[in-house]
Amino acid sequence: MFGHLWLVCLLEAVTWETHCTPPKLVAGMAWAVHIRCRWEAGSASLLTYSPRSRRLIGGAQCTVIALGPRNPARASMTCDQTLGSEDLPGAGEGTPPSGRSGSGKSGSEARGTDGSEGPTKMRRTSSGKTRMDDARTGGLTLARAMEESTRSYCDGLDKAASTLAKATTDVGTAMAAKIGDMAEAIRGGNTVLNMLVGVLVRRYVGSTGGDDNDEDTNPSSIFRRRSSSREVGGTNSLVMGERSTTWLEDVIIGWRYDEALGAKVCKPGRVFRKFRMNEWEAGYVPEFCQCGAGRHAEFLNTATIKMLPEEGTLHVITNDTGVTNNGQLQLMLNAGLNHIPLRSLDEEFVMDEVEVALDKILTTQRCDEELSKGEARQVKAIVRENARKSISLIRSFRTKHMHISGEPINSVAVRGEIEWLTSRYLVCPTDKASHTPTIICINFIRRLALQRLSGPEFTPVPDTPEQAAARLMQKAAAFTHVGHEALPLPHLMTVYKAHKQSFRWITNTTGSVFSPVADVCECLLKLLAGDVQALCTSKSEEVRADHGVKPNFWWPISSIGEFVANIPRRIYSIFTGDITRCFEPIPTDESKDGLLKAISFFVSCTMEWRRAMTTRDVIAISVAANDTLHPYWVAGDQERDRGRLYFDEQGIIDECEWLVSNGVVQMGNRVWKQILGIPMGLACSPIFCDVYFFKYEYGLISHLVKMQDWMLRRHLQIYR
Repeated sequence: MFGHLWLVCLLEAVTWETHCTPPKLVAGMAWAVHIRCRWEAGSASLLTYSPRSRRLIGGAQCTVIALGPRNPARASMTCDQTLGSEDLPGAGEGTPPSGRSGSGKSGSEARGTDGSEGPTKMRRTSSGKTRMDDARTGGLTLARAMEESTRSYCDGLDKAASTLAKATTDVGTAMAAKIGDMAEAIRGGNTVLNMLVGVLVRRYVGSTGGDDNDEDTNPSSIFRRRSSSREVGGTNSLVMGERSTTWLEDVIIGWRYDEALGAKVCKPGRVFRKFRMNEWEAGYVPEFCQCGAGRHAEFLNTATIKMLPEEGTLHVITNDTGVTNNGQLQLMLNAGLNHIPLRSLDEEFVMDEVEVALDKILTTQRCDEELSKGEARQVKAIVRENARKSISLIRSFRTKHMHISGEPINSVAVRGEIEWLTSRYLVCPTDKASHTPTIICINFIRRLALQRLSGPEFTPVPDTPEQAAARLMQKAAAFTHVGHEALPLPHLMTVYKAHKQSFRWITNTTGSVFSPVADVCECLLKLLAGDVQALCTSKSEEVRADHGVKPNFWWPISSIGEFVANIPRRIYSIFTGDITRCFEPIPTDESKDGLLKAISFFVSCTMEWRRAMTTRDVIAISVAANDTLHPYWVAGDQERDRGRLYFDEQGIIDECEWLVSNGVVQMGNRVWKQILGIPMGLACSPIFCDVYFFKYEYGLISHLVKMQDWMLRRHLQIYR
């Protein structure tokens, strides 16, 4: 639009050389001219001229005195003397650019001789004759004319920049208003939650003692666990008097969330377990897979050929939520798999939540023993009355935020779209970004899972899933507190590793026949780990006392917090590594390098330490009402309680051995058994891995201590 431009700038004691092309104006961006300045000393720097401020960004004030179209056929102009100064000599090497003459003729008519001829040049007058003129006079006239045109040009740019800035400001104001509305909604939502969680607070019974004024009323404080004595103590005191003060000291009022979006769209059980294998294999033809039909062809991924080269067919693998046609579902998927869909305000739902919480509180053991039916009804009536008074908060909140509606996760259209999506594709998390959904063709992922189950790590089992589950349940009853309810077998699930174009396979044992046994193993091994660490610390101190070197026998790091707490004050270099397929190659047989031998070594180290310190060498596990496990050490000759689980040294080994040796997985209506590697997905799988490597790490350090190789030991202590 503007063509090539050249600029000559006036700055004290500075010679400028300019050659630039201005960018096009883009909405929301300020226009600027980059100026290359050449100082008299020869150094160069890059500054920026802004038409809004007429300043060189960097603090140098300048005045643009010449601006015009540059002749592309000529070389870039160099002005070695500052124009417009009466004290400068007229001679110069440069030739001023062509421009309009004083008579208004075109620049081509007023073109002079070449710049090498000196300071004089040819100039055409109004009468048509040519004459020689002093270059300085012509330069001044040209400079003034072009300064005026430049000023007009910059004024136009100022207006354009002002318009763009105003438009940007208007958009920012609108966005700020929306953000303010959302902030108000959040604050209002906190008020509603405050009413839900604190509906039984003592304010319901009116004014009490002076201590009530110290109650934290900040809405964010509801996200703390509160003793129910502080919530309903006033109501109970009103009905029953001071004797009810300690009734609810052990009761905690919490809250629960609705299901996240991932629970509704991620269906690995449907993909890998709830189908008939024979029917699927008979109906699947790779060349006619419909995953990329129609507009979904753009989501086909060449990585599928790399993973299944024998098929040679493209399938869908994508992170693009445009797979779905439903815009509302697409927006929710863009928010992430951990997104909890917004629920619309509902007064009746609020009252139902209050009723549920109240019923649970009044049926606690102490309230049930102390309160009669009439007194319980009186407490309920007081709470309901004050809760209904607080409904006015919800009404005012709804009036103020009527434009904020709930997300239609349960609408017919969205549910239908989810059903279509999950019937054709598997939605799974993405590695390194677990809340980002990856959409995969079901036929492809089933074929890939069968390829893995056909490898050396698995062997088929002739039993049906029902027969295998019944057999395992019968054996698991000897190790756990599990009941007689039928539990399913584990099934596969996966996580897509986009950076490697591969999958991480996980055995989903949640709610399966292995869950109770895995929980017990995790509980036992965590308790043993504390004593093993104490044993390792004791051995390290012994070596330091004898040889002045403190080796480290325990290498596992349980958390980032532990790593940060033990990090040295100064670190000069960091090296990290990753073990590819860390769980899969670990042998689970009876060989000397197998996992079972490592578990036996780990347990024997614990018992060696325990028996040297105390007679308590048996683990007892109490099972709480909510099925949580609480382990502790007891003496071997202590009387056994039938309501607890007891494990001696051999019992711990047998429990872990049974879990490792029975790693079965279901796909469709078939069963496979894992014969190599630790199943990823068990609650105790990471601990099994630590136990396996501990055996070799402990043996290495013990060997170095025995050989007194202190130099290598110091290096291993640094690089661990």
